[in-house]
Amino acid sequence: MPRCSPLVVVVALLISLAFATSAHAECAWVLWDEIKTTWFQSGRETVEWTAAGIPTATDCYSSMKATMKMQTKPDPKKDEEVNVIGDHIIYRKSGSYSTFQTYSCLPDTVDPRGTKGK
Repeated sequence: MPRCSPLVVVVALLISLAFATSAHAECAWVLWDEIKTTWFQSGRETVEWTAAGIPTATDCYSSMKATMKMQTKPDPKKDEEVNVIGDHIIYRKSGSYSTFQTYSCLPDTVDPRGTKGK
C-alpha cells in the first residue's frame, strides 16, 4: 500500500507546531504535499493534497526537509523502491502501484491546486 497521507499531515502539523508561537494568529507560508498514486492492476489514479501552515519561508523549507527525510527512511516491512528527486519522492511496488509525492512551500496566498470552478 502507498504511504498513508494522514501520517504526512500529522508530521507536518507537529513540525509546524514546533515553530509556531501563540503570537502568530495567521500563517504566512504553507507546506503543500501532493500525492498521486497509480494502481497498476486497475489503472485507477488518486490524487490527495495536504497542507500545513508555517510561520516563515525558512521554517517551511526546514519542515519540508525534515518531513521528506522521515518519509524516505527505509521500512523493511514494505517491499517498495523509494527514490528522491529534488522535492519529489517516488514510491514503486512491483506489480502493485506507483506513488509520486511532491512537496512545496508557498505563500499562503497561493493555492497550487488551481482555481475552483462553480
